[in-house]
Amino acid sequence: MRPSNLPAAPLHRPGLSKAARWRLGVAAAVAWALTHAATAQDLPRQGGSLRPALTLQDALRTVPEHMAGYRRHVFYLPERADENQLQVELFGGMVVEWDNCNAPVLQGEVEQHSLRGVGHTYWVFKSDGRIIRTAMGCWPIPDHGQTFAAIASPRLDYNSRLPVVAFVPEAMTLRYRVLTLGPLQTVPER
Repeated sequence: MRPSNLPAAPLHRPGLSKAARWRLGVAAAVAWALTHAATAQDLPRQGGSLRPALTLQDALRTVPEHMAGYRRHVFYLPERADENQLQVELFGGMVVEWDNCNAPVLQGEVEQHSLRGVGHTYWVFKSDGRIIRTAMGCWPIPDHGQTFAAIASPRLDYNSRLPVVAFVPEAMTLRYRVLTLGPLQTVPER
């Protein structure tokens, strides 16, 4: 109960419509959020760069330590000025013999696991190690070599502030590729 000498709160004034009370409530929520938002000075600095409060150790506490038959990989991407123009692809795979003609592909899938309440994602590459290959007849007979057969993850936004965490089967390794997004091109009319 409010004391009688205080004016009525804006949301409880008589004569305000439901829509007006709603607009005042939204305005009050936005004002509160703006006054309580963290600024860049509030973020802890690590190694001269801005990092969020989620440290590597904090992130690792939220991700399982062990999965039977899997190895866990954890790493930070290098800090870049153009991170909003970059994407990352993760590849879980293995080095296989290759005839330099028929392309090998590792069978399997990638699962994305989101941790509730933390806003962090980790990836699990699942494969039984079977390789499929194209079946082209190659002439002249090609030399044999080795190549990396992989399962690719969906493209991820580049973010140097959070660790990338992935699980791959013990027989596989993890690699990544950074992609640069170019400007949008206009399609000519015909």
